[in-house]
Order: sequence, then structure tokens, then C-alpha cells
Amino acid sequence: MKANVLKPRNFFLKSLELDFGVTLVKKRTRTLPIILENTSNKQRQFTISRGETSFEGCSIDALLETEPNQSLEIEPQKSAFDPISFSLDSHKSKKIFVTLFPRERKQQIDRPMSFEEGTGVLQVFESKNIEVTKKVTFSLVICYDKDILSVIF
Repeated sequence: MKANVLKPRNFFLKSLELDFGVTLVKKRTRTLPIILENTSNKQRQFTISRGETSFEGCSIDALLETEPNQSLEIEPQKSAFDPISFSLDSHKSKKIFVTLFPRERKQQIDRPMSFEEGTGVLQVFESKNIEVTKKVTFSLVICYDKDILSVIF
């Protein structure tokens, strides 16, 4: 008889869902935190990267920071999304601040959309153990017309 021995999980996420609300295309969303806790007895290296999104009319860039930045001037360059890696001491937690930037794609349909609701995923894993990946889903409503923003939302 063989036993399946599972490795203990070395981290915990306090929130697995982020709701960024409503924003205009080409404008940044509000900034929301992901709180990651190292539950192991030693320092570990963690990485957060982007997964898939369900948006058809735009691509989603993201800014991940370990310190909140209130500057409205910061915006990622074209197709910017750099995974963030950081060390975390044992039994410590860290806030990672996430800001999204929807960028409009060239429309493939005859009629442009007024707004679009969608979701996406951020993947969190220990850098040496990618098999244990947790997903943080985010939701967002993107308005393509600022007049629609005031009428509908």
C-alpha cells in the first residue's frame, strides 16, 4: 500500500476575489490589495503573474507594487505586465497593490461596444513550487463611452 504524501501549503491568501468596479477604457482602476501570508517556518520567495481574461474589446495591463502609489501619472507602457517576485519571512504577511489599465483593442465588429463586463486571473505561487498555484480572480466593468458611464452606472 502506498500513501500519497501532500506537501504542506506554504502560503495563504486572505482574499481570492477582487472587484475593481467600473472604469473608462484607457483609465486606471482603483488600487486594491492582495494580502499574502507565508505560513511556513522559513523565508520563501513568491511570484504573482497574470493569467487569462475574458475581455474581448480590450486588453488588461496591470501594475503590481509592494508599496501603494497614489500618483495618477504612473501607467504601464505598451503591453506592460511584469510579474512581481518578493521574499517573505516566515509567518509574515505582505500587501501587494494591484491597479488595472484597460487598453482598447481595434474592434473586429461593425458596432463598437458601449461597455463590457469581464473577469481575469492573477496567479500566485511560491517561486520554487509552481505546482501549488492559487488564483485570485478579478472583475471589472469597462465603459468605452463616458456618456454611458453616467447613464448606466
